[in-house]
Amino acid sequence: MKLVLFDLDETLIEGDSVKLWLEFCVREGALDEGFLKKAEFYQRQYHANSLDMDEFMSFFLQSVKNSSVEEIKSRADTFVKTQIKPYPKALSLLSSLQNHRRIIVSATADFLVERIAKMFGIEESIAIQTERIDGKFSGRSLGIHSFREGKVRRLRQYLGEEYEKWMENSTFYSDSINDLALLCEVKEPIVCNGDAQLLGIAKERGWRCVDFRD
Repeated sequence: MKLVLFDLDETLIEGDSVKLWLEFCVREGALDEGFLKKAEFYQRQYHANSLDMDEFMSFFLQSVKNSSVEEIKSRADTFVKTQIKPYPKALSLLSSLQNHRRIIVSATADFLVERIAKMFGIEESIAIQTERIDGKFSGRSLGIHSFREGKVRRLRQYLGEEYEKWMENSTFYSDSINDLALLCEVKEPIVCNGDAQLLGIAKERGWRCVDFRD
């Protein structure tokens, strides 16, 4: 059995789940439309590899702040069913890997990633942790963000003493230059729907590239 890791946005699913969630919350009347303009600003920073994740999460978690866990669970379930579109080729790949250990490692908040993973039939995921106090979201994140080098650190924490063993036979699929650290850590890095920067590095290093958008 090998370890197969997946980024989420633009790798397994069409679009960015954060952007889709905020748009969904605006349509549902839970957020003001001004959030979408601010989200575009942060998205430009993300693609420029200059995003301050602490700042961004403080902004993003306003979408759930002071809401009950049950309320957000229900809203997130509706969101996943109606707004998340997996790439058909991603579904085929995941089906072919059912006998391996599959983990989604995402820089999106846990309350979304866990439900999207469930849709894919994936039981394990690593995401940005969100704080809940007395059954409500506080609007704060916790611990190390699973973003850039933080993905490696969180994966090390998650796998614990078995980290080195699992990494000996590991693969990671990602589209983003922000995931370069984890791509360099696994035995088999695979660039999937890659951005221009990452495709350039993949070409230099002879990494395999695939495109689920075809």
